[in-house]
Amino acid sequence: MAASIGLHGLLLGWPLPSETPEEPQVLPPPPEESVEVDVTILPAGAIAANGQDDETAIADEDVEDPLEVSPESVGRSSTPAPVERSPEISEVVPENTVPTPEIPTEPTQPAADTDPLPNDQLPDEPGSTGLTGGAPDPATTLATRLGDVGAYQYNGQKGLDLLQSLSAQDGWATPGQTLPSKAEPLELPYQLGAQCLNTAPVSGLLMAVVNPDQTFARGPEVVGSTGYAILDEQAVAMVETGEYIFPDEDEPWAYNVEIKVLYPGSCP
Repeated sequence: MAASIGLHGLLLGWPLPSETPEEPQVLPPPPEESVEVDVTILPAGAIAANGQDDETAIADEDVEDPLEVSPESVGRSSTPAPVERSPEISEVVPENTVPTPEIPTEPTQPAADTDPLPNDQLPDEPGSTGLTGGAPDPATTLATRLGDVGAYQYNGQKGLDLLQSLSAQDGWATPGQTLPSKAEPLELPYQLGAQCLNTAPVSGLLMAVVNPDQTFARGPEVVGSTGYAILDEQAVAMVETGEYIFPDEDEPWAYNVEIKVLYPGSCP
């Protein structure tokens, strides 16, 4: 009896189940899957094989879809379908490419439409003093100056006496000579005709060491002036051009040559 009462009380103290059932936990919907759709772009103006137009050819062509796509899933897709680009339209630009700068070119100026300058107004050549407009031909200049009385400027020198002549020849003799040999006098033409100078020229002295082929091992050099530099220059030119000829020798030989100016006898 006592055991029955205790068991009854234990059953009464057991908690009764709740009349309100617990609500089931709602799980979040699974993530939506994006579906890629292959799209083929046909060139404009393409014609189907059987003469059909573009729209009919595209409608008749069977396109295999990799997946069966529902309209709802396509509308909810957030990934756009990839579009194939034509290589003729797209241009690939390499990375880290520095453009080449354009170098400006100087505009060319048109040539000046001017008449050529006359010869007497041409600029002087490089190295010229600007006094004569360049370096003229020495032979032409000498011939021109010989006919100009203004080119004859007396230098104050008079003819050499015997002692001065010997002193001027010192050091010119070659081996086998005591003194240079005396050659025929050089007769120097006077280019002013009958026109007289304020002071008459005198006889000069020219020295030279001549090789067997009539070339010069030394000189020619005027060691005694005629009193006029232009006449001394004329004498050297006659020797150098071969107008005056030295005697033949088998070895280099030194000579002294008297310069005689053919001055008019009518002049004082």
